Amino acid sequence: MALQNLGCDDLLVDVAQTFFFKKSKFALDFCPKSKYNTYYELKKERVGAVQARGKQAEEGPRGGAGDGWDAVFNRPWYFRPLPDDAQGGRQDEDDLCASACRGGGRGLDWALASGARAAEGIEQILAPGVSWTPGEARNEEVGPWGQRKFEFRGRRPAKGPDYEEALKALRGFLEPFRNVLNPLLVGLVDAEYEEKCVYSTLTVVWTVILGFLQHLRSRNAMDAERETKEYSMSVFDLSEQPYDPQGGKLHTACSETCRKRLSKAETAKLEGALIGMVRYLVRGKWFRDAMLCGCLCVAVDGTLCERKRGPDLSDIEKRRYALEARIVTPWGWNIPIMSEPVEAYDGDREKQDCESRAFERLARRLKAAFPHQGFCIIGDALYACRPVMDICRANRWEFVLTFKEGVMPKVWDEVCQAQRRVGSSSFREMPDEDGKMCPVGVVAWVDARETAYENGTGYDFRVVKYSCWSATSGKYNGAFITSLEVRDAGRALGVVSWGRRRWNIENGFKSEKHEGFGLEHTFCNDERAGRNYHVIMQIAYALWQVFATGVLSRLSDGRRKMTQVAWARVISTALHVIGFAAIPRPAVGAMRMRRFHLSAA
Repeated sequence: MALQNLGCDDLLVDVAQTFFFKKSKFALDFCPKSKYNTYYELKKERVGAVQARGKQAEEGPRGGAGDGWDAVFNRPWYFRPLPDDAQGGRQDEDDLCASACRGGGRGLDWALASGARAAEGIEQILAPGVSWTPGEARNEEVGPWGQRKFEFRGRRPAKGPDYEEALKALRGFLEPFRNVLNPLLVGLVDAEYEEKCVYSTLTVVWTVILGFLQHLRSRNAMDAERETKEYSMSVFDLSEQPYDPQGGKLHTACSETCRKRLSKAETAKLEGALIGMVRYLVRGKWFRDAMLCGCLCVAVDGTLCERKRGPDLSDIEKRRYALEARIVTPWGWNIPIMSEPVEAYDGDREKQDCESRAFERLARRLKAAFPHQGFCIIGDALYACRPVMDICRANRWEFVLTFKEGVMPKVWDEVCQAQRRVGSSSFREMPDEDGKMCPVGVVAWVDARETAYENGTGYDFRVVKYSCWSATSGKYNGAFITSLEVRDAGRALGVVSWGRRRWNIENGFKSEKHEGFGLEHTFCNDERAGRNYHVIMQIAYALWQVFATGVLSRLSDGRRKMTQVAWARVISTALHVIGFAAIPRPAVGAMRMRRFHLSAA
């Protein structure tokens, strides 16, 4: 009264604010226990924190910048009572926040916390027969979101793989190839030696083939996956060797037994089995949609087969290289035909045999194996040279080879001059998002015989250049040399497409290295056994490509997404649990292959 009589109303307000709203510097930095004080309560109980006032005083009541006042202690009217199982006040991992406040730091949605309204999308997760009304009280039996009666109402997961169906498909797929390979595998080793052995050579070879089909990339992995009767009976079923389940001697051959047998097998006969299988595919019209002007397209490239081990070997001799020839298709196949070793021919100089000379030897073998079959050789810029072209012309083969400026710089300059004089070009158009045709690239071609104007003789090949700047179609800029006649843009684009499919063989090397076939893995130090392992790997890889593309694609319909490695694990499990013996031969039936996608683009 005295202060009011003295007209000190403003002084009274200042004193009240000082004692009741301003935080004293001598006050303890604790949050007093109160039903309104739920700001950091749960956090303190969990992590044992006792100081949160420093940061809290710097922030406002909704998580923003404040004026330094204690929002909870001095401004209780900003907060309402919360349920016992909810924490409010600001964003935290334990908060119950509205979707509109997500990430904004604006605190708790009071209507959602108190049960006044439902969360967004609540009708999609409520169980059948459970309804929610605003203000419905929680109880222990069924909460407002139907915790006890929850049922998934979204898209149901796809079906998993059928192990028995996959095994039956593999059995039906291998049946015709078994009839082709088994006669060709007879006589790999000396007959007197084989009579002394428990396992036949066919059993040993099929043991290794099944190991590669399961993507077991090492001998240790093959040994770890052979100790079941069902698996042993499956191997003997393929090799047609009599099997006695009660016999103690007969079981799946171990990797050491396989190595010893392959060290005595003739590599030439084993390669003959691979050629016979490819000949069976060619006669069966498997490549009828993979022809370029009536020729099978064969890509050639060198690769590292294995890394030898031994203290007496030099760094060059520890690596065994080979030149591979594989049939490439528009749908991604790279079926091995044969391989030619590229050996170190001079140990003192440590110099490797070149791929050009290896191609000469491989071409002679390829012509002898397929004397009447037309081929189109596809290779990288290393093979864009006169010797390779002369070999192709002598064998009446076509060729599509990568052409780069650095390989033949003089020829490149002459071809560029001829292109500017008499060359042809055309834009490649594709529809855009609105359906309007727009250019995405340009293709140019010229007959190298026109270079006679520059050098007086000319070259007997055609050059096709292609440049694409569209990210949708795939950016590309390259050139190719071909023996085919190129008269229009359609033929030029066909040459470019087949020239770029040379990458199928590169993708094949990558798959064999990293997807369980064991390319570059050292199976043994024996030279002959190592080569025989490589040939059997090529047989298994060819079988797997046909099986994965023609059969597994059909089995994958309506099922969850499965990689080829995952399918290999499924087949491995089925072989060890079910086995081929559980599938009678009449139930195998004819092989069902999917061919709707086997068409040239």
